[in-house]
This record gives sequence, structure tokens and C-alpha cells, in this order.
Amino acid sequence: MKIILIALPQKVDSVTFEAVEIAPLALYLLAAVLKKENHQVNIIDPCEFLQFQKNENIDEMCAAYVMKRIREYEAEAVAFSVNSFNWSNSKIVVDMAGQEFPNIYIALGGLHATIFAEHVLEVSKAHVVMRGEGEKVIVNLCNTLENGKELCKVKGITYKMNGCIFSNEDEEPLTIEEMKTTPLPSYEMLPENNPYTQMPVESSRGCYYSCAFCSIPHRHIWRGLDENTVIERTKHAMKFQNNIIRDSHVLYVDDCFTASGDRAINIFSRLGQLYGNSHKFFIEARITDIIRRNILQNIPSEMISSMQIGVECGYNEGLKRIHKGLTVEQLYEGLRIIKEYKFEHHCFLSFIIGFPWETMDMINQTLDTIEKISSEYHIVCNLNWLLFLPSDLWKERKEYHIDLEEDVFDQVLWYGNSKFFFQSHPMICWEDILQVEERIRIMQLKGPVGYRRSIGLEDGYKEPSSAY
Repeated sequence: MKIILIALPQKVDSVTFEAVEIAPLALYLLAAVLKKENHQVNIIDPCEFLQFQKNENIDEMCAAYVMKRIREYEAEAVAFSVNSFNWSNSKIVVDMAGQEFPNIYIALGGLHATIFAEHVLEVSKAHVVMRGEGEKVIVNLCNTLENGKELCKVKGITYKMNGCIFSNEDEEPLTIEEMKTTPLPSYEMLPENNPYTQMPVESSRGCYYSCAFCSIPHRHIWRGLDENTVIERTKHAMKFQNNIIRDSHVLYVDDCFTASGDRAINIFSRLGQLYGNSHKFFIEARITDIIRRNILQNIPSEMISSMQIGVECGYNEGLKRIHKGLTVEQLYEGLRIIKEYKFEHHCFLSFIIGFPWETMDMINQTLDTIEKISSEYHIVCNLNWLLFLPSDLWKERKEYHIDLEEDVFDQVLWYGNSKFFFQSHPMICWEDILQVEERIRIMQLKGPVGYRRSIGLEDGYKEPSSAY
């Protein structure tokens, strides 16, 4: 079967896409899986759409480009990788392609489509959603379509038929052994003139925790590849890093690279033997892992380009409510270790304010913690307002008097819409935002604090603070 895999970049305004820095691992991994099963694959990489920026008809130009590629390749199916940020502009392209090519099979994959499978099929011209992990689902779907068999036997899909929507049983997540035998991503298909600065490598999937705001599907389950497999995949990515992408580094895409301390240490020991300090790597870590597993004591800081650590709340009640599995006291113990082993300039902490229960007193407790960390430890703290994404909080939104449905994500640039912001932040008003931003401005004079307003308040929308 001839199939095109597509991912559009997220828009930051009506004529501009967000900068793309990380090669899209999912596209190149699924391409390799399909090619192994003798399907013919073409890819439209997100960076290819950047050429249409600054045009008022940017969505139409993207759709025309996709349709041109469909014609040239004589594709029988196209599959779009969608998340909550690119779904709205992807939907425009999906619908235009579906109108132009009614006989082309259109599939959707990715977290957003998985969570809202029935809805995205109802509101678009897509035919099927591949839910969950795609390696087995996409192969079984393509085999079934190619052989003219019934879709009812394909696990892990939701599909349209005769005006109705059907959902088959879930496909089982990949075992560690299945992950090990998955072919290496087809990075040879990367566009040569690409803007990427980070080559992605997957060394594990899932997380032992289940944070209330998080969208990842595999909670309380973590599957880590052995060090030999990780090294093989890293070498493969670095081969294309050196040949195609300049001044870049490897990014381990794991939700938590440090879930197994011994494994993390062994991987970096092997990397050190192979490359010394000549190559740098990005990882995501947890404070509790740093405390318990002697990780930083056994990894040279010079090998880390950046280490992201999610803290989110700066007060214990908030950490408990989001199920972070962390206390403020543990945070400061971890920071002591980070400083002792000279990682303070190689890591950054992420914080979130505006959880639906948060008052300004609670937000100020988080700001107090950030101010102390940035001024005393000189560790970068990045702060963002909560974006109300599919998560446990989304499921509980009615409890917080948040009247939103999944169709909000169909709206282009929903994440910059001030009305959406105030609907999803019932305790916050315009004056609170201004107060927070003034305090951040002062904090930035004392230490490294990152903050970017992601809400489009320029339209002047204003709503009074409310309590319940």
C-alpha cells in the first residue's frame, strides 16, 4: 500500500508556525515499521510547511501542498499525526484533502485523536483513528485496507462506516521485547534542508506516576530499553545528526529517563566511553530519582546539554493535588544535590500556575519557591500558566465549574484565546495576571526566570474573578 505520513506544525498566530527544532520521531519510526512490512511510504515533514509562513491563506497553501504530494505519489492513504495544538489546522487540511480525494483513505493518529476519537471523526472527513501506540495498529490497518478485509478485526481503531462510528477493542501496548525489535527510524528520509537542532531517541516509554495535568496515556507503567539497545538507537540518530543536522544534540524523548537509576548511569557510562564529552544529550529527570538513585553522582555534567525537571507547584498542598509524588522538602534536597555535583547550569525546572483550584495566595506560594530557587541556586525556572489539555483535570472539569467540551480544540489558535483562558481558570481575573507578570518582572532582575505569555489577552477580553 502507498501511504503518506503527515504532521503539521503548530500555529502561533494566523500566519506563523511555531519554530520546529526536534525531528518528528513518530513519523520516521512508523515509516520504518511500514517499510519492514513492504508498504511504500512517503513523509511530509512539519518543516516542509514553514515555506508558507506569512501568507494570509496559509491553511489553503498547506492543503494544496498536501494534495500535490498525494497526486505525485499516487497515494492510497494518508495518515496525520495530531496533537491538541496542531489538530485545528490539521483538520482544515484533512477536510480539504477529503473533499478533493474522496477515495483516499484518511487516518488520524496521536494523543489528541486517541482521547477524542469519536469527536474528531464526527467533525472531520477522516475515516479512522488509530488509538494508542501506532506500531502494530498502523501495520494491521494498512494490511487490512490493502487486502480488502473488514476493519472490525483491527484492534486499536475507531472508524466510520455507513454513517456510524465504531470502536474496536484496544491494542495491547508494546512489550519491551517488541520495542527492542522495532526497526530503527527511517531518518534517511529527513529533508536535507531542515531546521532541526535536536535528534530524538526513545529509550523508554511511560511513567510510574499519574500527574493530574499530564496527557501521556501510559500511567503507572514504565518500559525501559536495555543499554545496548539504547546505544544502538543513539548511534543511529547521531549518524544522521552528523550528516544532515549541524550544531545539534541528541534528545531522549522519554517522559522520565531516570526512572531506573542504574540503567541511566550505565547508558551514560557507555556514551562516555564512546564519545567522551564531545557530544551532549538532553534528558528529563525527576527530583525523587535524583535523591534516591545516585544518578548525578555518576554522570558527568558536561555530557548534559539540558536536563528538564518538572516541579509544577511550589507548595505541598498543590503537589499533593496534582499527584506529583513530591514534596517541597524533597525539592530542596534535590537542589542541594544538583548544586553539589555542578548541574545547576545544565538543568531547568518547570512550574505551572493557574490550576483550577488555585487562588492568588496559592500562586504566590509557587512564585515564592521560584524566587528562592532562581536567586539562591541560580537554576533556571520556567513558568507557564496551565493549559487545560486532555488529562485527569479535564475529566474533572465540571467539579470546578469549567464549562468546556472537546470542540474547543477544533478552534484554530484556541490556546491563545483569552475567553478559553478565563473559562478554564475560574479563580483568575485580568488583574491577577497583571499582578503575576509584575512580580515575575521583578524576579527576573534577581535570577533566571523564564516566562512567556501564551494567552492572547490583546483582544481586551476581561472577566471578573469568581469563586465557588
